[in-house]
Amino acid sequence: MLAIKTNHISNLNLINSKATNDDHHWLTVKSVDTASELTNEYNNICENYCSKNKWVLMINPESESLDQLASSQNTHSEKILRVHSNKVNVSVNNIKTALDKGNCSVVVLCNPTFSENQLMQLSDYAKEGKTQCIVLKSNPVLH
Repeated sequence: MLAIKTNHISNLNLINSKATNDDHHWLTVKSVDTASELTNEYNNICENYCSKNKWVLMINPESESLDQLASSQNTHSEKILRVHSNKVNVSVNNIKTALDKGNCSVVVLCNPTFSENQLMQLSDYAKEGKTQCIVLKSNPVLH
């Protein structure tokens, strides 16, 4: 079971507590502070999930970091679906459907503004569809 201590994504703290029959955490929240860390996270995601012959769905990814990844010869960028919420309606229900269908090996949410309840629902749908859900919280450092 996943317990969320606060309901604002910018201050999100997770406590992972395993149920006896659930050995996989379906929702992961990670913070990144720099563009290079974000590119590394995208690279790690592709290394871990692109080879599973399923899609990698990235919602609102940082274009520059993702473009750097696409130019790398070690990635399977043809398996990455990039969706931006300013061009397509990306509702929680649409994300639930993507998680539940299991056509993606991972759904990556970049800087979402979801409530605690919505994140819990996404975790449940991810588990049901056996689709990893990763929330990346970007904290750009100002110079």
